[in-house]
Amino acid sequence: MAYQTWIFPAHQVGVARLYDQVTRHDVEQANQALYTDPLWEPGFSELWDVRGIRALIASIEDVYKLASDEMTNLDRSGTDRVAVIVARQIDYALVHLHRYHVRGTGRPYRIFWKHAEACTWLGVPAAVLTPPAV
Repeated sequence: MAYQTWIFPAHQVGVARLYDQVTRHDVEQANQALYTDPLWEPGFSELWDVRGIRALIASIEDVYKLASDEMTNLDRSGTDRVAVIVARQIDYALVHLHRYHVRGTGRPYRIFWKHAEACTWLGVPAAVLTPPAV
């Protein structure tokens, strides 16, 4: 398991952190963990922190599969904002590709290099969305 998730209902946001070696399966499990958490409500915003990824084991088919899954899970996710924080150019490129493939969902996606900027865009104080260290 290369992920952790938290829900902050008072701020209507879920946080997923991916770290170490990550596969498509890890991303799918993190999505599942967010959307099945009893505190999650469709329409919450999402903050994905992928700065801890050391190796991403994914093919282009995996990117397409994740996008397809997102398009069919809008009843669970809702259509609010998705912020993704990256540390590596390759992660930026893959998230950008994913964002392109889910553009029909109506969900605003933004990619950030800094945690504080992502939190500001989501309208939540950065201190609130700073989960404990891995």
